[in-house]
Amino acid sequence: MTVYCINPNCLSRRNPCHLKVCLSCGTPLCINYRYRLVSPLIQLDSGRHSEVWEVEDLGVEAVQGEQFKAMKVLKSNNKTLVRLFRQEAEVLKELNHPGLPNVALGDGYFRVSIPCRRKPLRCLVMTKIEGINLQRWVEKNGVVSQEKALEWLKQLLKILQYLHQGKSLIHRDIKPSNIMLQPSGQLKLIDLGTVRRMGVTYLVNIGMGVGGTTIFSPGYTPNEIVTDGMALPQSDFYSLGRTLVYLLTGIEPLNLLEQSGRLNWRERAPQVSPKLASWLDYLMASSPFERPPKVSSILNDLEGTTVDTIPFAPVDPPPYPPLEPPQPWLIRFNFALFCTLLLTGSFWWHSQQDNQWQVFQQENYQTQMRR
Repeated sequence: MTVYCINPNCLSRRNPCHLKVCLSCGTPLCINYRYRLVSPLIQLDSGRHSEVWEVEDLGVEAVQGEQFKAMKVLKSNNKTLVRLFRQEAEVLKELNHPGLPNVALGDGYFRVSIPCRRKPLRCLVMTKIEGINLQRWVEKNGVVSQEKALEWLKQLLKILQYLHQGKSLIHRDIKPSNIMLQPSGQLKLIDLGTVRRMGVTYLVNIGMGVGGTTIFSPGYTPNEIVTDGMALPQSDFYSLGRTLVYLLTGIEPLNLLEQSGRLNWRERAPQVSPKLASWLDYLMASSPFERPPKVSSILNDLEGTTVDTIPFAPVDPPPYPPLEPPQPWLIRFNFALFCTLLLTGSFWWHSQQDNQWQVFQQENYQTQMRR
């Protein structure tokens, strides 16, 4: 068994498990006097702002819990990334749902100082999630059937119901790589670093911070977030619809866009029925106000359905009821009223002209008499 050095700048990070410090850089291999890095859970990349590791918990608290956990390490000291990282740690403490990650008692957020690094690393220890993310699943297995897509859609909607209605949180970054498929077949929605409380006003800066920090995912994040900096529950619906399109086509949404901005995806997914397709288009409507009003309204229509019994997505009623054609008697009445007003106005105009002519003649007569 080998263990890894937590120092992202270390030239040789793998070490024998019996060592206490890294052979290459001298960094302690037991982090926070408790955790040892066993293996990377995502590919190590110098361009990433963070790393995710499987860690062995050597603390006494691990005796009653899981010995192997996941630890996220933030390499950057960018203020925005640090704020989002701490926010994720705070949010995870209050969540208790099988479809979301959680932090065990005694775990959580901490900072660790290492040699030859002026600023500390920030770490977040959480329960390890077994399985594979849906992006890798599609790359490995191909597109999903519409039956599986509907099943996963319902699962994810129930997770969103807990976030939206139970915790008043908006995820803001739903995409295939942020959804884990566990061996049990259940999904987990991960990466809660960009969540927002409902009702909180904020601005999104594109490319802000050192290294071009971005907090949205092209192709999955709706325009109201990217352009206007406004996040609504309907923003998660949009990202969810785009995610399902990727699962059904195997094509990134950006590669399905037409010049008009419309997502041309149905012909790439002939296995999808028009009814299910109508729901995905409903979720992905360009305006957030054209999407479903809330998650419970979607679940009410989809719960207990199959691809054979699913209804078409509801069509919003027009904002005002259509006008009924006027009754014939009303047309005649309006015509008579118009004629009456026209005649009355004509008589009044002629009488005014006569009065003005009489006044003119009288003034002209008086002028001649003075002469």
